[in-house]
Amino acid sequence: MKEAAAVDLGTLLDAGDSAVVTLVAGDTRLAAHRAVLAARSPVFASIFSHGTLEATVPDVGGPLLRHLVAYMYTLQAPQLARMAPQLLVVADKYGLSGLKAQCEQQLAAQLSVETAVATAVLAIRNSCSSLKKAAAAFIKTHILYVMATKGWADALHCQPEDLIEVLKLLSEPPAETSTPATGDSEVTPTSQLHTGHKNCNRAPVPAAKHTVTCPTPTFDDASVSFLRFCLQIMCEGHRS
Repeated sequence: MKEAAAVDLGTLLDAGDSAVVTLVAGDTRLAAHRAVLAARSPVFASIFSHGTLEATVPDVGGPLLRHLVAYMYTLQAPQLARMAPQLLVVADKYGLSGLKAQCEQQLAAQLSVETAVATAVLAIRNSCSSLKKAAAAFIKTHILYVMATKGWADALHCQPEDLIEVLKLLSEPPAETSTPATGDSEVTPTSQLHTGHKNCNRAPVPAAKHTVTCPTPTFDDASVSFLRFCLQIMCEGHRS
């Protein structure tokens, strides 16, 4: 479920001194309305349900806390590529499903051979189904290039169990895809511009040109199974 799009601002008038609470992250202290935090996040709703006026947000730096609070007021995720992974983790922890979904979309759009493995691991650890599918499809299509990156080498040596989970994703059959709906999942203001239907004469579609493209190397299921077997042996070696 998405967070509620509206907050009853009338409740802020009658709440008195307890209407404003303080969030603390390191040296950063931010004042925010209890009603806003409670409406957006079930975790914050629980924290501030017993008259608490101040709460520490662990494992979150000051800038990240500011973006988190800004989202709870605006429902707009910051378009910052470098912060999307951290925001996704925090959104998952505090039950901000809308922010989590927006971060997933940003990370899926930014997939590259350098970031694919880390993104897949992030998706697995935080139960991001759509991002897992996107990352797995990207890795499977560019597997040889991904395996040549530092990200793959780091995961191989430091996160072999996570890499096994990534390989499990690669061995799964591709899911059927459909064209996503546009506009229906977002809350739009009442002043939204309505456009009428227009009869447009469609121009003839030119014939597709024949181009020669280099095939993208991929792994078959047998290769993926072999890699998984090798990584399992490595994990057993680490445990022993």
